[in-house]
Formats: sequence, C-alpha cells, structure tokens
Amino acid sequence: MSTENEPDWPILVISLQDAAKRRAMVSKQLEALGLSFKFFDAIDGRSGLPAAYESQVDRAGTEAYFGRPMSDGQYACALSHLAVYRQIVEEKLPGAIILKDDAILGDAFALFLREK
Repeated sequence: MSTENEPDWPILVISLQDAAKRRAMVSKQLEALGLSFKFFDAIDGRSGLPAAYESQVDRAGTEAYFGRPMSDGQYACALSHLAVYRQIVEEKLPGAIILKDDAILGDAFALFLREK
C-alpha cells in the first residue's frame, strides 16, 4: 500500500467539494512534502443540514449538553468526520491520517510520518 517514502496510513483531507482555493493550498503543501493523499468530500451544511443526515443528529441532546444549539454547519462537520471514520473501518484500513483542508503543514509533519 505504501512505498518506502510513504506513511503506512493513507492521508485523507476533509474538504467541501467546491473549496477550490483551500484544496489548492493543502495540495501544494502535501505535494511539496512528497506525500500522496486523497480528498474526502465533506457534507455541506451551509444551506442547512441535508435531510438525509437529519436522523443521525440529536438536536435536543446536543443543545442540552452544550447549553446552546449547534449550527447545521457544525453538524455537517461532525458527520463528515464520522463518515471518514466509517470509510476507514469499511475499507479495513490500518488507520489514516485525517486532515482538514485548512491544515498548515511543514517539514516536521512529513518527517513525523516517515519515522518508523
């Protein structure tokens, strides 16, 4: 699955499908570090949580827990992370490095991944 210079776990970058500038910035960083990665399309909650996901949230429970309601964008973000974790399990991956598209990466990140 990995080459000598690649980490054992795939790098998955959570990003909204239309976030071209953010995708370009994180792509540039990862490519400069010589790391391969895949984008994982985030759930878009900017115009409300899609109805298909409503059954997966507990609005009353989260409001009781946090003392305030969560926004649809916050639910979409949490559900996006849940979806990527599910993919790791379904694909029987040994694990994964999960990044958001606003990550700021440096040489130490690549070194950390390559250390065995």
